[in-house]
Amino acid sequence: LGIPLILGACGILDSGDPEQLVVDLTSEETQEVQVVTSMSFNLVEADSVGEGETPPPPEVELVNADTQTVFSPWRQSYDLTQDPRFFVQLIAPDSFDVLVSMNVTIDGDLLATKSLGAPGDSVDFVYVLVR
Repeated sequence: LGIPLILGACGILDSGDPEQLVVDLTSEETQEVQVVTSMSFNLVEADSVGEGETPPPPEVELVNADTQTVFSPWRQSYDLTQDPRFFVQLIAPDSFDVLVSMNVTIDGDLLATKSLGAPGDSVDFVYVLVR
């Protein structure tokens, strides 16, 4: 399970530590998707890489996660004040037939835009505040 990682850093948000992350799904027509979310996960670094090779990004190992079926358009907010970390994965079901876009914002600042385009596709987003 290799998942692209976005690490936040002090200074990217002028207002200090992040308070709220919002996942926003949009599509031309109503579309069913599965949403997996977690604030309880570990980042696992690659064991070793060859000399001169760039290490791959850490992989996400979920400790606890919530899975739900939702219908776009859909929006959900998550509180980052206690633990500024978040994982979300969108999974397109077999019945998928409409492009779904996911925007992830923190305190109003857009961090990522990803899209699901075909049945069986999945897209992931990981955020961890690094101090």
